[in-house]
Amino acid sequence: MIRTLVLVILLLIQFSVFGNHKIFLIHGLGSYRFTMKKIEKNIKIENFNTENYGYNSQSDLDTIGKQLYCKIKDFKLDTVSFVTHSMGALLVRSMLKYSNNDKNFPVIFRIVMIAPPNDGTEIADFYSSFKIFNF
Repeated sequence: MIRTLVLVILLLIQFSVFGNHKIFLIHGLGSYRFTMKKIEKNIKIENFNTENYGYNSQSDLDTIGKQLYCKIKDFKLDTVSFVTHSMGALLVRSMLKYSNNDKNFPVIFRIVMIAPPNDGTEIADFYSSFKIFNF
């Protein structure tokens, strides 16, 4: 009985905290939205609202960051979370330049970064010297 009551209270708290919440999934360099589909599917099973955000990874990081910022603003969310892979983490960091000065930007609840290239990546540096990689 007490356990059930605690679970109900936790569910009510969760829904009141998340009010209008969306989880953005952001892929890495040279990949596409479909690479985040399995994660998206599992998050949706838990009844979370998701946005599998696709972008051209050959574009300027600052430009993509501003586009992501504007897209999030258009949704008029209360809170937002991110699940990123590789360059997707850099994209969120770029977006933070715009959101940090905006008092109306949604509260960032969580950021999960899968393999963020904090100090760059040696393999990307190696392959960037090949013309086919730039294609």
